[in-house]
Parts: sequence; C-alpha cells; structure tokens
Amino acid sequence: MCVCVGVHVCECIYTSIYIYIYICLYIQLEGTRRKGRPMKGWREKVVRDLQVLGVRRWRELVIDSEKWRGIVRQAKAHSGL
Repeated sequence: MCVCVGVHVCECIYTSIYIYIYICLYIQLEGTRRKGRPMKGWREKVVRDLQVLGVRRWRELVIDSEKWRGIVRQAKAHSGL
C-alpha cells in the first residue's frame, strides 16, 4: 500500500510506517472488548482433544505420518470431540 511513486523505497516505507503509527495513535476504535477470558486458540483445543484421547508425547508422533494419521482417525471416531 504505497502511493509514493518515484521516491526511494526506504523513504516510502519510512513514510508508510508513520502513517500506520498515526492511525494507531489517533484513530478512535468503535465497539467494546468482550468480557471474560480470551477464547482458546486452535492449538489449545487440539492439545485438549489429545488429552481426552490419552495421547502423550504428541509432538514426537506428528513426525511419523502413519502414527499421526491413526490418531486423527481415532479422534474422528470419538464422539465427544
């Protein structure tokens, strides 16, 4: 998003950084933050599901595609996930 035509690239990036800083500091955001704890991310949900399945050392199992594929099949068959 650079409108600087005929200007050195460094000057253009330098100018655009200040535009973003201005927007962050002086533009008022609309709306409010949600109350409570932040929503869990994808990784936290996957780790919780693996704990439900009783899978330990999942980081090592990800490397072996056949074992990981078996875990995924097991998760798909599990009714609580």
